[in-house]
Amino acid sequence: MFRIISIFNLFGLAEHSTILSGEALQESEILPWLLSTNDWHGLSLFYLYKMMLGYLFGETDAAKSYAVECKRYLMGIVGNLGEPLFYFYDSLIALAQLSQQQDEISASLQLVEQNQTIVQQQWAQYAPMNHQ
Repeated sequence: MFRIISIFNLFGLAEHSTILSGEALQESEILPWLLSTNDWHGLSLFYLYKMMLGYLFGETDAAKSYAVECKRYLMGIVGNLGEPLFYFYDSLIALAQLSQQQDEISASLQLVEQNQTIVQQQWAQYAPMNHQ
């Protein structure tokens, strides 16, 4: 469901690049429902697609906030292909937000290294053709 709506966003068929709304789904309706039902799988995918769109459209501040939310519900997609996608885009967002302050650069690079370690240990080891 979120995949289809995000494709509309990528084609420029949405009013806003990172809002998941269209004929099939309204973000303003689905998010409260996901929260009220405590649907961690749905919430993690919702925020995953929003963070990917945020990164792809250069809205890195928004993408970072979506990544923080996605991480809260990440257990909802453990073992799913969405998990390595999260680590990949989380790293890209951190790299896109590098500033000139050394302490922020170190923290961002440390996050990227942690993400790479997780993907290497949990995904690339078992499916190197997809995640190496």
